[in-house]
This record gives sequence, C-alpha cells and structure tokens, in this order.
Amino acid sequence: MKIKYRIMKRIIPLTLCLTMMFSMLSLSTASAAGADMRIAGSNRYQTAMLVADSLKEQLNVDKFETIIVASGETYADALAGSYLACVKRAPILIVNKYNEATVKNYIVKNIKTNGTIYLLGGTGAVSKDFENSLKSVGKVKRLGGSDRFETNMKILNEAGIGNEEILLCSAMNFADSLSASAVGKPILLVDTTLNEAQKNLIKQAGTDVCYMIGGTAAVSTAVENQLIYLGKQAERIAGENRFETSAYVAETFFGIYENTVVVASGDDFPDGLTGGAVALAKQAPIILVNDMNIAGAKAYAERFGINQLIIIGGNGAVSDSIVENIIK
Repeated sequence: MKIKYRIMKRIIPLTLCLTMMFSMLSLSTASAAGADMRIAGSNRYQTAMLVADSLKEQLNVDKFETIIVASGETYADALAGSYLACVKRAPILIVNKYNEATVKNYIVKNIKTNGTIYLLGGTGAVSKDFENSLKSVGKVKRLGGSDRFETNMKILNEAGIGNEEILLCSAMNFADSLSASAVGKPILLVDTTLNEAQKNLIKQAGTDVCYMIGGTAAVSTAVENQLIYLGKQAERIAGENRFETSAYVAETFFGIYENTVVVASGDDFPDGLTGGAVALAKQAPIILVNDMNIAGAKAYAERFGINQLIIIGGNGAVSDSIVENIIK
C-alpha cells in the first residue's frame, strides 16, 4: 500500500475551474481572529445561497447559465457534484421538502432565460414536485441513478473528466470526499470494489494516476489492486484518521502558493457541503477539525505560512477556540 505523506507540487485543476471562482466571498460573521472569516448562515440552505451570491458577484454576472441543486439532508450527491459545478461555472444549492419554495424563488431570480438546472439524485433526494415547479423556469436535467454510485457516474459523465486525475473516495462516509471537494478534480465514490461502470470510466480516462483518499477501510486494497490491473498508478493519501487525511490532501495538492485554509467540522457534514465551492474560490484546501483534532490544521498552517482561515459553520461546528489555536 503506497501512502503519500510527502509534499508534491500541486497539479493545477482545470483552468476554467479556477477562472470561475476567485474569491470575493460574502461572509456573514467575523471569527475570533481579526484576519479570519466565518461563513455561517442561519442554516445550511441559507449558507448555500450566500455562497451562490458571492460567486455571481465574482463572475460579474447578474444571473447564472447553470444552477445545480442537491439534497441538503445527505452528502453524497452534493459532494460528487463539486466537479460539475467547477466545470459548469455554477453554484450548488441544497434543498429539502421544507424549503423548496425558497430555493425555487432564488433560482427564478438568478438563472438566465433558457438556463440549465441540474438536479442531483433521484426523486427521493430532490422531489418530483420541485422538478415540475422548475420546468417553466429553465431546462431541467436530473442526474439521478438507482443509487449514489450510479448518480455519481451520471454526474461525471455529464461533466466530462478528460485528462483529469480521479480522486476515489468512500461512498459510505462524507469526510474524505469533503476534503477532496476542494481539489477541483473528479470525485469517484466507491464501495469495497469497483463496479463495471466505474472500471470502464477509469479505463477511458486520459490519466495514468488515480488517487485513493483515505486508508484501506475507506478505499479498499481490492480497489487499489483493480486500479493497478487497469494500468493506473494508484496513489493513496491517508492519515491515521479523517483529520490527518484532510491535512495530507492539502499537502499533496496545495501548500505552495496559497495562504488560506478553509476549516470545516469533521464530525458532521451539513455545514461543510458548500465548503468545496468556497475553497475553489480561494484556491485553498479544506482541512477538517474538531475540538480534539486540530494538530493537522495547525501543523499545515505553520509549515506553509497560512495567515487566513475561512471557517464553515457556526461555533457549534467549529468553535472560536479551535480557530484561535490553529493560527496564533
């Protein structure tokens, strides 16, 4: 098993992904440290719309050509959709049955005539009623399969992976895919083995390198062996836990030109769902923390001279005391 602990020069994601997002973020509150900023709406749905407004301002457009919508109650589709958002220069909004009207109103006001609205997941994730309500607003396209794996494949096929390296993450936990969502590369959600559709996508990909994010409990040795059999260089980025792994992801793909880190809770996913878009905007990694696990974030900040943190979520997700201890 090859585990990457060393620093690599960052392999820059798609140029249009970076062009899309450079960083004038609308931030709701200041954190304890003066140079740091906290993005914390009253709920995860408001935070997603706040990020979308900031992206619109940065792109210097009044309306989007594309808006992506995923469930705010589960993590898989929204995190898998981060690469589609990068390619399509689009925000990701999140929805549940209680705020469909609010999200629809936002879309009505912020999408161009004949714009495209992607719905990620089946009708159990984003309802049929919500889909029908949008048909007079724009071109609605649902990317949904029978499960998260098929939905993920449809998202990647829609985005097109070209020559991009693929990041393989466990489909059964949010943490590694949340860390990976900042990188701007295709995320393939996997189980204990690759299915036929996944193997075909990897075989057809124009890259020799695939990254496995997390240890063998996350992305199995069986998957690693399948990658090698398919002729790919299988590189594993893994720490002792999700917090170390997120720091190693940051070291592998970032750490040279950036002076900002996005910090999100490693204990739960809701506040971090929009973290990938924020991180792409700042060309910054996401590092996961909780009250007992800040060493990776602190070491990364010290090693690379980080002078700004963007904190995703309120004090209940990432406390001010955590922030104060990462950069002193």
